[in-house]
Amino acid sequence: MNCSTYDSLNPDAFFRKFEEMFTVMPKFQYKIKEVAGDYYYEKMTLEETREKAFLFPRTSDKVLRNQQQVDEYIRDNMNTKLPLDGPLFRIYYQEYCPDEEDPTLP
Repeated sequence: MNCSTYDSLNPDAFFRKFEEMFTVMPKFQYKIKEVAGDYYYEKMTLEETREKAFLFPRTSDKVLRNQQQVDEYIRDNMNTKLPLDGPLFRIYYQEYCPDEEDPTLP
């Protein structure tokens, strides 16, 4: 599932809402661990869940600047398998200020 929102978002409020969700639905906070060839669920701390589930652009060249780059990012990452050592969802978070030179804009 992909979702884009263009409203301004307070990161602290965003993380608080997800932490509330983890208390209501703790399965979102589990990872899969292999022990002697068998797979088990292991609960992660909130910090580990946040670190592995929320992706941020680490450098300025990773910031998505227009709709074409957003579409390419989704296309390139849509079918990527998620690692089992983290939650089975990912959220890419960044401030989005589109370039005025966006070729997809009229």
